[in-house]
Amino acid sequence: MDSTAALSCFSSYLAGRKQHVRCGGKSSSITDVICGVPQGSVLGPILFIIYTADLAPIVADHGLSLHQYADDSQIYGSCPPAATSSLSTDISLTVDNVSNWMRTNRLQLNAEKTEVVWCASARRQSQLPHCPITVGGASVEPVSVVRDFGVYIDSNLGAATHVGRTVSRCFAALRQLRHLRRYVTNDCFRSLVVSLVHYRLDYGNFVFVGLPAYLQRRLQAVLNAAARLVFRLRRYDHVTDAVAILHWLRLPERVLSCAHGISSIERYGAIVPESTRSGIKPARSSPSAVVIHIAATRPAVPSVNSRPSLVSCRCLYLLEHSA
Repeated sequence: MDSTAALSCFSSYLAGRKQHVRCGGKSSSITDVICGVPQGSVLGPILFIIYTADLAPIVADHGLSLHQYADDSQIYGSCPPAATSSLSTDISLTVDNVSNWMRTNRLQLNAEKTEVVWCASARRQSQLPHCPITVGGASVEPVSVVRDFGVYIDSNLGAATHVGRTVSRCFAALRQLRHLRRYVTNDCFRSLVVSLVHYRLDYGNFVFVGLPAYLQRRLQAVLNAAARLVFRLRRYDHVTDAVAILHWLRLPERVLSCAHGISSIERYGAIVPESTRSGIKPARSSPSAVVIHIAATRPAVPSVNSRPSLVSCRCLYLLEHSA
């Protein structure tokens, strides 16, 4: 198919569409759709990739890299600690150029939702700059924690905040499930626990690899409490046999199983081979790393309205230096 035929195919797919709003049995007048793509359409993802294709060269011109996932884009780069001022300047220039590109495409960068965080090990925190960074004409103050794709990133590259939020949400779900325990069957209640509690433990659990023992115990306490609730055990009853009957992996094993794609025994009742576990070693975090979480661009196809839509922008910058 040549370029003319492809353009005609896309044009016929997008042109001639109409829409109206129906509420309470009443409908508005029919209006022609002059821009945008139908939500949930087959060609929507392809058109979105085409729409945001110009972001990559804009970021590359400043020596930075672009990572895109669905409708979220992250800009990142690296530098030694002595060059943080230079990187901050590059960040500001890059985001300004991205902002100009968004305005050209009838979008607007929302600097108020932009976050900045410099990350390093605990002993190197004093070396990090605390001055604000200019993003889209606004000054953004550094913060100590940012949330990226549901994972909380601390300024010391630890997982204490993410573990705390995860444990809090899991226990909140268990408190709600306790009220339903008498009204459902055992199999149904077990499914509810797995659906409402375990998925919170498994989401983004790659950050739990190499986790300190005291944080692992907090997460393991969630599994123990869930097992006690399933079998109606008292608070200080041992749960070793209960966890074995449920075929639930302990926290270290479930982290390794998810991180390396091993089937969970919760689903299949299988046991991870000892040879597999012994061959897997947790990755060590860099002893000296710095992260700046600026923003994540989420440009969207313009709506049918003539007004530009507000779009938040975040970027992730990783700076590493030798020990």
